[in-house]
Amino acid sequence: MVEHWLIRPVPCMQKPTSRLTYVVPIVMVALGFAAIALIATLQGRADSARRAQLTVEQIGRSLEHAGALPSLVQAGQPAGAAAVDLKERRVAVSEGLRELRAGEPPADVVPAAEAIDLLGARVDASLVLARDRRLATEAGLAAVRKQVAQLDATNRLLARASGDYAARAAFARRQALQGAVLTVLLLLSVFAFFYTRSIQDHRIVRRLFTQNEELLAASRDEALTDALTGLNNRRALQIDLEAALPIASDDERVLLALFDLDGFKGYNDTFGHAAGDELLNRLGRNLTKAVEDLGAKAYRLGGDEFCVLTQIDELRSEALIEAAIAALTDEGDGWSIGTSVGTVWVPGDASDVETALVMADERMYSDKASRKGERPTLQSLTDGPKRRVEEGSVGRVAAMAQLIAEHLQLGGEEVEAVRVAADLHDIGKSSIPDSILAKEGELDDDEWAFVKKHTITGGRLAFAAHARTHTAALVRSSHEHFDGNGYPDGLAGEQIPLGARIIAVCDAYNAMTSDRPFRNAMPPGVALRELQSCAGSQFDPQVVEAFFASAAKDASAFKGRPLESRR
Repeated sequence: MVEHWLIRPVPCMQKPTSRLTYVVPIVMVALGFAAIALIATLQGRADSARRAQLTVEQIGRSLEHAGALPSLVQAGQPAGAAAVDLKERRVAVSEGLRELRAGEPPADVVPAAEAIDLLGARVDASLVLARDRRLATEAGLAAVRKQVAQLDATNRLLARASGDYAARAAFARRQALQGAVLTVLLLLSVFAFFYTRSIQDHRIVRRLFTQNEELLAASRDEALTDALTGLNNRRALQIDLEAALPIASDDERVLLALFDLDGFKGYNDTFGHAAGDELLNRLGRNLTKAVEDLGAKAYRLGGDEFCVLTQIDELRSEALIEAAIAALTDEGDGWSIGTSVGTVWVPGDASDVETALVMADERMYSDKASRKGERPTLQSLTDGPKRRVEEGSVGRVAAMAQLIAEHLQLGGEEVEAVRVAADLHDIGKSSIPDSILAKEGELDDDEWAFVKKHTITGGRLAFAAHARTHTAALVRSSHEHFDGNGYPDGLAGEQIPLGARIIAVCDAYNAMTSDRPFRNAMPPGVALRELQSCAGSQFDPQVVEAFFASAAKDASAFKGRPLESRR
């Protein structure tokens, strides 16, 4: 087995040391007792704050009663009894204040004590007037008003102090509750510690075993799967063929079919490896869809070689081969991809894996020798658009782009670069199969992914044809959006070359006013309104404004319908 080096060895499990076994629980128990002591302290603080709050409330009630004594004396209560009552109230208030000051009183307690002293003086003055029956006089009423005002001020200070004590008590109770919860958790953790230690080693081993299984499965998949297309690879074919040989019989024979693409090398050389890989990916998906309904498995053996393996009768094998050939056949502007095929039956033609593969390979190359693949050339791809200037959509886009570039007062060389790039802006679409370009209806995600790579291919072709980096950059960026939602690089705003922004507007107007396989051409007025609505999002507003100004000056360049009808 080649995967043995990928299997991660399980490290030796180290047993917990005696120190760790006993120290951790001891520390947890110590923390638990500390938490209990802390809870007791917090609860004591809460009780102390609550007692202080009750003392403040008792002081307030004593002051209210003392303040009412002058009115009681005025109403007929003996002055001597009132004096005794007032003295008792003052003693209670004095003791309460002394108790509050012994602790950690809030800021309002000290001014409250001073206010109480002043209130006592006011009460004494009112009591003297009440004994002389002068409380109802003007002087008595003034004294009562001062007493009432002082009592209100004192009550406000006491109310704030009471609220402060209440907040302290609530805070201490919350802390005590949290400490109780923490203590319970700590004590539970002591009991859970030994249990978790007993299963920890098992969990580690199980996790590493699972990781090893996943790595082994991934390595097997990678070893049996083609990285580009996701199809089974040559090694998988050998394994499946070895498994199929023992069950093959004269009644149920195994069909091995090798396919080699014709014309792919020219396509790959012309459009580049990125486009070539995308085409191989597309053809691989097509092959899988074509043969899986017939119970066959598809493989990519490397390069442009594919394979199909299945157990099937000869009557259905012909339909299978035709479906596979159709799936591996495609064409576009100036190129076509065909396929050569070599088939072997087991048993019958061969009795072992090596013989079957060699024989299928020989028959496939024999078939290839009898055909020639069409190969696109760079010269034909770049000359075609130049010959169609003023005749089709490419020429129309170039003419409009040149007028806009001149209107924006670009330099002569820049105007020429814009015109050439507009001439070639869709040259990369030559790499896209006609089955995608001419498809009626919506493209699927894979087809859109293929389409969106045409600007990369176009930039490569433009540079190869003209050896101008700037022209190639304009072609590559001609489908970027001003808001950054275009392709292939997601450029936005001023990051997009101005020439590419010009080409994008002209190309969009040309596309909207041209017939397509999936819709009819828009009227020019509708297309112009669409350009306006997309200014600032898809298009540069400055270029859209220049487009309208250029169209007003030279309307002939913006009229008519192009000959091309490509997506």
